[in-house]
Amino acid sequence: MSKTKFYDLLGVSKNASASQIKKGYRKMAMKEHPDKGGDEEKFKEIAKAYETLSNPEKKKIYDQYGEDGLKNQGMGFSQATDIFSMFFGGSNPVGNSRKKKDIIYPLKLTLEDLYKGKNIKIRITRRRVKYPDHITCENALIYCKYCNGKGVVTFMQQIALGFMRQGTTPCTKCQGKGKYMKKGIEIYEEKKLLKIDIEKGRKNGDRINFEGEADEEPGQSPADLIFVIETQPHDKFQRKNNDLYTIEKIGLWDALLNKKIEITHLDGNKFYAQYHKVIKNDHLLCVRNKGMNSLGDLYIKFEVTFPTILNQRERKILNKFVDSDEKMGEFLTYNLIEFEPDINENNPNNEHAHPQMQGVQCAQQ
Repeated sequence: MSKTKFYDLLGVSKNASASQIKKGYRKMAMKEHPDKGGDEEKFKEIAKAYETLSNPEKKKIYDQYGEDGLKNQGMGFSQATDIFSMFFGGSNPVGNSRKKKDIIYPLKLTLEDLYKGKNIKIRITRRRVKYPDHITCENALIYCKYCNGKGVVTFMQQIALGFMRQGTTPCTKCQGKGKYMKKGIEIYEEKKLLKIDIEKGRKNGDRINFEGEADEEPGQSPADLIFVIETQPHDKFQRKNNDLYTIEKIGLWDALLNKKIEITHLDGNKFYAQYHKVIKNDHLLCVRNKGMNSLGDLYIKFEVTFPTILNQRERKILNKFVDSDEKMGEFLTYNLIEFEPDINENNPNNEHAHPQMQGVQCAQQ
């Protein structure tokens, strides 16, 4: 592995002085800092290079064996942002201090809520920081001088004659935190009522962001509180983008006679839908602009239910439109009866009976 990589990252030669290495790091770290649009991975590599070349012991191993030599000696690296903060005196000249990780909560809503819109009030309890007049978020922390803000200290241990191993252990002075909070800073809990405005047509997975409304820590900007919409399943309607899908059961006469069909929408309002042709079973029809909003449509699949019995009046009407029995040929007629699955239970060895036809009886008339 190249033994000049770290020097190249800092833009200095192998004979560079400590001040030149420091100057090179300052220039390259500012250039590649992610907050200024730089390459985050290269920013990390620059930090590793500076941590190595600014440490005489690590620099000696690197010059002789390269990066593999550092790994073989068990020498790890600090976080790039920690080195940057320590280098610039505990503040971040690029932007605000680092922000605590955002808090994300699911916001469970019904399809009706998203169709009609809804206003929700949520009471939260969050951690807040009160700074004295002479202290700000930027200078609230003091980096531990015993571990240089790393939270760990290194030690050398002889494992064999002529062989040393470098290890780390938590710093006992700062309890492994790497920094202290200045005196006079107060941390307290604050209650707040948040009002969430759910606009009509919001989608599953939409994020509603309350900037800086989550917990706050000394030396860090308050985190964002983010609610993510989680739509609950609906027993009648399904949504796809701005369109809605539903199933309506209608009678045979409604399907044949083009009758108006009453539909109840998500908001409880009713309207009529009418198709001026015969509606077939599983027929999918559309009502324009009746989806989640005016851009979406409502798709209705109709399930036609057939009557189980006809009265005399219905039979008389229907017979006018079908051929009478007198016009049919002279053939034998057999009656169909209901399926009876237990008819063959006394004949379990009937191997010739079709498994799906067992129990069917026919009577000659």
